[in-house]
Amino acid sequence: MTSSETASLAASDEDEANCAHEAAANQTIMASTPDPDGTITVPSSEASVGNTTLLTAAAENRIPDWNGIWRDTATVFVGQTVVAGVLYILPENISKWSNDQKNSGITKYGNNFIDPVIDNDEFYINYILHPYWGATYYTRGRERGLNKVYSFAYSALMSAMYEFGVECIYEKPSIQDLIVTPVVGSLLGAYIFEPWRESIKSKQDLRWYDHVVLIATDPIGVLSLGVEKLFGIKSTIIVDYSVPQLQKSSTESATTPKSSRIGVALQFPFN
Repeated sequence: MTSSETASLAASDEDEANCAHEAAANQTIMASTPDPDGTITVPSSEASVGNTTLLTAAAENRIPDWNGIWRDTATVFVGQTVVAGVLYILPENISKWSNDQKNSGITKYGNNFIDPVIDNDEFYINYILHPYWGATYYTRGRERGLNKVYSFAYSALMSAMYEFGVECIYEKPSIQDLIVTPVVGSLLGAYIFEPWRESIKSKQDLRWYDHVVLIATDPIGVLSLGVEKLFGIKSTIIVDYSVPQLQKSSTESATTPKSSRIGVALQFPFN
């Protein structure tokens, strides 16, 4: 066999290996496209990487659903207004709003708005309930595709919307709540809620208590989904992340760098 024939055979083998590699990549991308019902079929090569790792990577590269964020914000505002209405009709020992505060209404809003104070609410209100709601605000931002910094900012804005919004009609904004709600809440959301939710989402079969956790850690999402279903709104979250290609043969290992990655875009429509 001449040297030219040897070189030709080597080039042919390399071309076949590259074609096989491209076919495998195309198969991976095709397997990651959503089914008509919105479900995602994860290829075995991706599944072997680890579902939780993929979810974490995906969360960091989502394209924010800004329309959904505005709908969530409207849902939060309506919810906060309802809460204020419930507190209004509750006795003073629960709401901490005196009859004078309730009757003054909007007339003292301006004075309250510019004079935040240290409140005297019970410990569980300031340091359990407020951080919990801060965590749900943070989680909602993450579920809509915001990164961690923007999700923290969203939590802070939602807290400020309540303190300087409907609650400010009856009492002065709370300095503790403006700090504790987004700061402690975002930490709770980032280091407890989010990993917990990711571990549940990585399961193939969810139990009833898994659904309870998902609802409890994102009640705003449940309300927003109900509103979207009621009005026939389809909300789409686009996830753009990369997964490493697995080397399946010595030929592919020789021709493909280990650092090569496949970009996969997933869409999760909520009908």
